[in-house]
Amino acid sequence: MHILSLSTLVLASTLSVMAQQDRPPDLLSEAGIFVDMCSQVLADDLVPYSVNSPLWSDGTVKTRFIRLPAGTEVEFLERDHWVFPGGTLLVKNFYLDLVVGDPTTRHIVETRFLVKRQTDETWDGYSYQWNEAGTDAVLLADSSSVMYVIEDPQDEVGFFLQTYYFPSADNCRSCHTRGAGFVLGLHTDQMNRIEAGGQNQLARFAPLFAGDTDLDYSSMPRLPDPADLEESVRDRARSYLHANCAQCHRPGSIGRTSIDLRYDTPLAQTQTVDVFPTLGDMGASNPRIVAPGDPDNSTLYLRMLTLGAFRMPALATSIVDVQGAGLVRRWILGLAPPTVVADNLTEPTSSTLEPNFPNPFNSSTNLSYHLQQSGTVHLAIYSSVGRLVRTLVEDRMPAGWHHVQWDGLNAQGLPAASGLYISRLETESLRQVRKMVMIK
Repeated sequence: MHILSLSTLVLASTLSVMAQQDRPPDLLSEAGIFVDMCSQVLADDLVPYSVNSPLWSDGTVKTRFIRLPAGTEVEFLERDHWVFPGGTLLVKNFYLDLVVGDPTTRHIVETRFLVKRQTDETWDGYSYQWNEAGTDAVLLADSSSVMYVIEDPQDEVGFFLQTYYFPSADNCRSCHTRGAGFVLGLHTDQMNRIEAGGQNQLARFAPLFAGDTDLDYSSMPRLPDPADLEESVRDRARSYLHANCAQCHRPGSIGRTSIDLRYDTPLAQTQTVDVFPTLGDMGASNPRIVAPGDPDNSTLYLRMLTLGAFRMPALATSIVDVQGAGLVRRWILGLAPPTVVADNLTEPTSSTLEPNFPNPFNSSTNLSYHLQQSGTVHLAIYSSVGRLVRTLVEDRMPAGWHHVQWDGLNAQGLPAASGLYISRLETESLRQVRKMVMIK
């Protein structure tokens, strides 16, 4: 991948694919994005960028780039949507690891364009589907789905089938909304991050900005990385919801409910806390959009676990984000009614084993436990009659949160039968059990 310094950047209008025509070419090889399709070497005028809080895209690896028409600049705004010139092109590449955990099997599957119109503030989205050989990609006229076989050494049959969704132009408009400013990643709070060389990404982008660029970017808004364990659970969860939900769930957007999941909206003003859901209760016994301390009655969380009609996010996803859902669950667990208006998070004051999720489950489920202090941990799965099925953890562990997945196999590596199981956590000061149900 070609990474360039913006200080030497020359923007070539001859490569701006949308400047002279209404839509991109039918073949990606004709769009001037890659100078070498097979090795995916990018053109020099594509500027790479990353975001603090990425959208969940079924575990794909993504790269992002921007191209400006020659002689144009971006109007940089600290707290509002940046203003881009007509003909601006945003490029995002999507890669799948065909063997779980093995980046050497990474395969490009899609390239998306988002293009600013010359005549107004609207942007148009386009999707290219790569061929199996990875030598070219074709522009799709409508949405499409492709099934990929993903090898997984942890899966009981050694692989699983992943349905990958290619969005239509209308699908793109569903998320890239006017209320969200059409562009979701190129915002100050997403771009304000320190890169590998120690430079702020916004400072690297400064040559593209109009006006004064000698600014203190470090003091500007910044979304926390949801995967950064140095950040609080509250901040990470709110950042995750901002990136994955707030493009629709905000004032002036197209969400079917009036909730506001933007990061900087005070929790008491999000219209989620102790609010009865109007678009389905997800089978909860006492449903609320967010039920403080009770994720299993919080439809915001339950929608993240389903793959049916009530799933959120609603588009282009067929795999539950286990880590993201777990983060939101822990955030809701930490909310208590007396402190919820202040948007506080109460961390556990003692060791605890949380309920597994999802529950019931099909082939695998996730367990989380918190240790108040370091010590020896024994976490195991038992049958309903008390027979040991599988030991998951038997080690000395540090204080804090820990997460482990049970893949539904017994100690002999064979699939366990459907039925009731017990997870049991034992420490030097605690013995706690939880019930869980496997359904096949």
